[in-house]
Amino acid sequence: MIRTELLAASIIVSLWTPRASAQERHEVPKGWQASLAKGHQAEKRGDRLSRRGRAAAAKAAYRDAMSAYLETISKRPKAAEAYARLGRMFVALRAFNECVAVFSQGQHQLPNDVPIRRYLGVCTWFRGNKQAALAHLIWVSKRKPTAEVLLLVGRYLAQQRRCKQAVPHLSALLKLGERVAERRMLADCLMRVGRFADARESYEKLVSATGGKPFALWGLARAYERTEAHAKAEATYRRLMAALPENKKPDVLVPLAEQLRRQGRYDEAARLARRYVSARPKAPGGHQELGLIALSRRDCREALGQFELAVARGHKSAWAHSLLSRALRCVNQPKRAITASERAAALSRDPDIAMELGNAYRAGGRYEQAIGIHDRLLRQHPKRVAFRLQLANDYLAAQKLDSAIREYNRLVKNASAPRWDRWRAKRGLSACYYNMGVLAMRKGQDAEASRLLTRAQSYRKGHRRARLAQALLALRRKDGVRALQLIKRDKKSALALWIRGRLALDAGKLKQARTLLRKATRARGGRRMPQITNDLAVADAKAGKLKAANARLESLPGDVAQYNQQLVKLALTLAALRRQRGALAKHYMDAIDVKRLAPREKMLHGVLAAATAIATGAKKRGIAKLSRLARDRNFSQVAAPDVRRSAARLIRAKLAIATGKGIPASMRSLARVRGARARKIAQRLRMTLRRLALHQFYRKGRYRRAAKLAGPGAPPALQHDAACAAYRSGDKARARAVFARLQRKVPEATVNLGIAVDELDKNRRRAFDLYRRYLKESGGRAKVVRRWIEAKKRIYGFR
Repeated sequence: MIRTELLAASIIVSLWTPRASAQERHEVPKGWQASLAKGHQAEKRGDRLSRRGRAAAAKAAYRDAMSAYLETISKRPKAAEAYARLGRMFVALRAFNECVAVFSQGQHQLPNDVPIRRYLGVCTWFRGNKQAALAHLIWVSKRKPTAEVLLLVGRYLAQQRRCKQAVPHLSALLKLGERVAERRMLADCLMRVGRFADARESYEKLVSATGGKPFALWGLARAYERTEAHAKAEATYRRLMAALPENKKPDVLVPLAEQLRRQGRYDEAARLARRYVSARPKAPGGHQELGLIALSRRDCREALGQFELAVARGHKSAWAHSLLSRALRCVNQPKRAITASERAAALSRDPDIAMELGNAYRAGGRYEQAIGIHDRLLRQHPKRVAFRLQLANDYLAAQKLDSAIREYNRLVKNASAPRWDRWRAKRGLSACYYNMGVLAMRKGQDAEASRLLTRAQSYRKGHRRARLAQALLALRRKDGVRALQLIKRDKKSALALWIRGRLALDAGKLKQARTLLRKATRARGGRRMPQITNDLAVADAKAGKLKAANARLESLPGDVAQYNQQLVKLALTLAALRRQRGALAKHYMDAIDVKRLAPREKMLHGVLAAATAIATGAKKRGIAKLSRLARDRNFSQVAAPDVRRSAARLIRAKLAIATGKGIPASMRSLARVRGARARKIAQRLRMTLRRLALHQFYRKGRYRRAAKLAGPGAPPALQHDAACAAYRSGDKARARAVFARLQRKVPEATVNLGIAVDELDKNRRRAFDLYRRYLKESGGRAKVVRRWIEAKKRIYGFR
């Protein structure tokens, strides 16, 4: 605050003194004019005495002039010239109370008189009631501003932090002449009201006027920061460091490191921050800057450690707690982040700290609280772009996409917003349209989803997730070429690998499909996508890896996975039955949920249930079930008439296999089965029936009839059994030839060939070599054959 005596002296010297007119000089005044002239003479006498240094005599003259002017006003209350002269006398004599009393009356007489309002404001100011004086002085400054009035008003408003009102007064004052103190006030006020470009210009003038004094360089560097001129800010900070004494130089290290960090020069910034930590070990600023550098490098753990050190050194620093909250959000600890932000908000009412609290609430899933905080901040500071951006992020996180799009659009269209914030707003818009596209995909609205995803990519070029979603849409449309074209740049993405695996699976390339789908499950996020595991299970099942498929499907939710699991269990049951493991087949059969099966699978389930019952010893129950299925003509829900007849013939064939009755008739009926899949099943069943018939004839001693049931094109096992029947019927040479041909395919053929060689060729040494080879190939598991060979060795004397 300026000293009252100095300001009063400047006002006394510079206030306007009205000159006498020609009429006044040549005419003899009368009445109130005589009093005015008398006062004017006394005033001039007082000025002469004051210039000669005779202060007491000057004051006496001024009192005489004041009395004359008061007399004039009493005779003529609207004498504006008397008021103007009287005001100067009151200020010169420091009679501020009388001044306020007189000029308050004068204001009623002449409400729009500028000198009256000016002296009323000045006198009220020096009485100490500056708030009341301010209204008068602002009124004067709008009509007839003078340097003194602008100085009083501008300085007072700046000191009261009423910067928005102070800026025009200080600007007008500096147009009348450059002043260092007022230039500094103006620059500081411009920074506070957010006019950073104008502040930067003012600080540049201040630096020129002061010759680069530290306080001017500090302000200029901060202005460069706010206008994102980081290289100029760095140069200014280095110039400031050179101008400061040694003990003050460390104070510049942290802001200089910040400018280097913002330019991406992290190593240099970290060196400066560590120098600050060494110079000021108890201050939190160095650790805060090191933490921010770590965050810029995406090293969240290092940032967390540095911010914890900053909080330990400055536990009452709101910014330390707020930055700690950022690091905790980065390491995905939202609850601790909320606690740290709440401590910071309790220590400071800074809006940026409140914004970080809202961000912590959003990270913790408390979207409504985050929206409330950021909405309040935006209403209080409508021009702060960061608050609008965070509010839009809150709406996006809460899936209030329409509100998010509205806020993001306002940011994108705001030409004065920083380029970085506008870029982030475009990314937010892209995320909104992507989410809307995904929702449309889930509802089956593929055309709308494609439009929204294209729009998402228009706001963010190379939006990978939107492109992958469009690849999924192409996969839905069975457009594999388009899907592959969209994912050609994605080599390791789980979604891209899944799409490639799915296309390979649809094309029947099981090995490639299983490889790609396994890579997809191991890729980032792959385990959270049940579709990948489901398709891998289908590929495993098609490749015969039924147990692996069943294990994968057991952990999956959803109707599709459950349906696939029932099919895999049916396949496992069939595989167990083929290996003649009835207990295992029953285990899988009991685990099947029949309600989830389609009508066709229900029919297959009935056949397998009957076969399982037969395999586990409940032969009568199994045969009864097969009989019911064979008699069931109501297959209208599952297939066309020819397929229904084919199904009935297959069931009768299985019934014949289970009972051993009606085998010839079943073999004849299987020849009339229709459908490619049914014919494959019929072919397998026909081989089984032929083998059963062969065994039946063999048991009955009808060896020749049994030997005729297997030709050269029959399965190796059936040819071997027919050769055994031929050997018993006397056709031993033919049987020996068949045994020799089938050695590699049927292990028992080796033993039977040994018997034939022993009996026909009397070559016991070769026969025993064949026996040993069979034992070696069977792994020593043929105990009966082993005991039989040992007995023969003792008889024949072999070792």
